Amino acid sequence: MTTPCLLSLRCKFHPFLYADPDSASAMADFSLSYSKATIYDASMLQSFVEAGFRASDTRPGWTGDLPQLNATFTMDLKALQAELINPDGAILIAREDSLSDSVVACFNIARKSSDVARFAWFVVAKEYQQRGIGRKVLAYAEEYAQRTWNSVRKLELNALSNRRELISWYERNGYSRTGVVIPFPANIHPIESLPANLGFVMLEKDLRVRQN
Repeated sequence: MTTPCLLSLRCKFHPFLYADPDSASAMADFSLSYSKATIYDASMLQSFVEAGFRASDTRPGWTGDLPQLNATFTMDLKALQAELINPDGAILIAREDSLSDSVVACFNIARKSSDVARFAWFVVAKEYQQRGIGRKVLAYAEEYAQRTWNSVRKLELNALSNRRELISWYERNGYSRTGVVIPFPANIHPIESLPANLGFVMLEKDLRVRQN
């Protein structure tokens, strides 16, 4: 996909990313097992992603201050199915171990151009949040992009502008704002009183730069 993801994925509301905080005092004490989702996982993933984006969070700045907007998030099943068969992308599922049916997290990653990949649909199950899992999964996504597409040098993502703590979390993990903010498509959402400047903040990371 070459158009902005929030528009091309045809979701009724696409906040794009969700992650748990990078809590050094509560790092996950187990190894995650990753598998590439198939078309047969579509319905499960639809429910998992919708639950993740709709979940309430009392921490200021993580899911923003627009609970009605979060509650109306709908994942377009056809868009999800299209991404599952995209030859230049994948949806990865993380579990506690290879024998577990319990999904810990998921994310979508796809090559946007020869040297840029994009990261989306990042959900960590509520019961696994604030355990450092978000950082582990994000690091795996970065490694996956480089391993799968040797020419990829940069990973891009976005976050809703009112999710200040989430944006800061990505910045702590090496992402920088590009200066581009894509206006939120309020005209296609039946939500009243949206902030006039609500938008998707674009961030990117040079994967060649090693993080401490």
